[in-house]
Amino acid sequence: PAVSHLRRHDPAGDGTRRRRLQSRRKRARHRRRPGCVAPVAGSGLWHSPRVLVLEEREKHMEKNVETEVKLLVGKKELKELLELPLVAKRVRKGSHETLKLVNAYYDTKDLLLRQAGIAYRIRQTGNAFEQTVKMSKKAAGGLTSRGEYTVPAQGWRPDWTAFAGAGLPLDVEGLLGGALVEKLFSVRVKRDVRLLQVTADTVVEMAIDQGCVLAGKRKDTIGEVELELKEGKVEDLLAYIGQLAQHVPLYTESRSKY
Repeated sequence: PAVSHLRRHDPAGDGTRRRRLQSRRKRARHRRRPGCVAPVAGSGLWHSPRVLVLEEREKHMEKNVETEVKLLVGKKELKELLELPLVAKRVRKGSHETLKLVNAYYDTKDLLLRQAGIAYRIRQTGNAFEQTVKMSKKAAGGLTSRGEYTVPAQGWRPDWTAFAGAGLPLDVEGLLGGALVEKLFSVRVKRDVRLLQVTADTVVEMAIDQGCVLAGKRKDTIGEVELELKEGKVEDLLAYIGQLAQHVPLYTESRSKY
């Protein structure tokens, strides 16, 4: 009786119809699952899948993890964004400052670091220098997360030994195998930065960069808004950006400088 029952629903008897039904049910469950990628109404902003949010919530509890969303905003829209009560009334007192940053990005001639998913830069802020190694990143719906390790630098000279004790989970010198790194390009920006108290527990840094990228004789402009989670929950960061998008058109920028 069981066999005849199956054959009534699957005349060929090879399970084809049953597999099709299972596939349809699986797709239907996927469409209904909360947290799937979906656009915020009226903007180019995309929410991250819930699974990534959960992963980044755990990772953000660790040291040296940068979790942020980069946005592209027009000049007119940027002025409107900064005037929103959602921004203006949530700035932490004394946190607003303007900085001039000069960044230089390095790699070998055959881009060994890039092939390993690593970015290395030296940054000058005033008279101070620091060097940073950024690990490979995860990205979904505009939300990116990557390990970031920063130590002091002596001018524009790379020094891998300075990362000893910084927790860097990689032997960069071993990866390079004696190959020398050289400056590929530089980025000069004016950074307008402020801390926003998004919720009682969540603090987000808003950094507005405007400047240029220089590579030899080539030059291009750069303008972006970064919202980086400093304290609290990834969900609060995403929810806050969703609120902003109801007032100003926002578009996520998934590309990094390197």
